[in-house]
Amino acid sequence: MGGSAGASGGRPSKLFWFVERDAWVPLAAAAFVFASAVPILALLLARVRNGIRQLRAVAISVLAGLAFYYAYLIVPPFGARALGAAALAVIVLGLIVAALAGRPISAASLPSPRPLPTPPPPAGEGRVGGGG
Repeated sequence: MGGSAGASGGRPSKLFWFVERDAWVPLAAAAFVFASAVPILALLLARVRNGIRQLRAVAISVLAGLAFYYAYLIVPPFGARALGAAALAVIVLGLIVAALAGRPISAASLPSPRPLPTPPPPAGEGRVGGGG
């Protein structure tokens, strides 16, 4: 057969992204709570689904949960410096998206709606006398 796979079964001997994360379990729990549990439970309430401020709070909760999740992935193997660099990148990208999304849409770029056709009268209406 080809080359020997060695004792590791063909896998690299150092998988640096798999590290002990026991100390980071609270961060994973926060990621779950903010990105999953809070939004799902909040969206069960009609006033949250129908309110723009409440939906904004749910969206912020999801973003916070994702930030906790990425911190859980980045910090244990690479350290706090990597988290700082990742946070800076997220902030810059967020500002770019906010700047692009904050631009007003001009009315000229939107197509004008066509009027709806008038429906035909129901059968039997419009005639005088019952016939029969």
